[in-house]
Amino acid sequence: MNVSFMRVLLLAAAVAPLGASASAQGLGPAGYQQLLMGGPRCDHVIDLLMRFGIGGGAGVGPAAGMIAHSPYGPIEMPAVELGDLQIAGVALVASDDPACAPTYAVTIKNCSPRDVCHLQVTLVALLGPIRPHDPTALATVDSIPAGGCVEIAIQLPIESLAMGQGVLGDGCPLAFQKLLVAIDSLDGFAEIDESNNLQLLCRSDIPAQVVVEAPAVEAIGEPADAPAAVQPVEPAPAPETQQGELDSALDAFGVEPTGDDPMGSEIDAMLSQM
Repeated sequence: MNVSFMRVLLLAAAVAPLGASASAQGLGPAGYQQLLMGGPRCDHVIDLLMRFGIGGGAGVGPAAGMIAHSPYGPIEMPAVELGDLQIAGVALVASDDPACAPTYAVTIKNCSPRDVCHLQVTLVALLGPIRPHDPTALATVDSIPAGGCVEIAIQLPIESLAMGQGVLGDGCPLAFQKLLVAIDSLDGFAEIDESNNLQLLCRSDIPAQVVVEAPAVEAIGEPADAPAAVQPVEPAPAPETQQGELDSALDAFGVEPTGDDPMGSEIDAMLSQM
């Protein structure tokens, strides 16, 4: 039997259990690739670099169109229908644990008249020239509205913090020094300018993300637990005294009270006249 054929059989027998276990655990294509290859690679980003470069103005041009093939023949697509995607900003997200790999917030602007869905974004940590096995993180933006911006946070792999050793031989690990950002990293959308989909940044030049807290707005009106307003209470009229009632009765009979005991003096006067 051919030796090469035997090697193929042995390799198939070794990979088959791995594929069965991956399917049983529901890893999916990404998990299966990580199981066999040890993590995502940046070959697709290297392809974009070789084709378009960084900021070189590569593309169809702002005034040119694009010839697309269809079952009915070639169709010319105007540049206004192509649109463009741009990296609007990159910022470092604050983290409470310095032992974790950094997380970066990438802001993407959609300069096109249509929504963009399922956009791939890739971050590559670099220490020197780019290599296919450099620490790479991939993420997907579900949707970007036409003319809008979307921010997505992506965390680098922990391997980005130990990509080399110091030149002094003290064994101190060296972290990445540059960050390569790629939007539409799988080149799934035709754009006016493809080169602005890539941006190379020094790690020390990336600003920290600024979080603006909205000021607290006080409720208009009285709070629920405010005391009720005190309503003024009119004083009740003072009741007439017994002396006042007696004076009223004497006035009705045309008798004027005299002395300290008006009732007694009047009675004595009446008895003396009888």
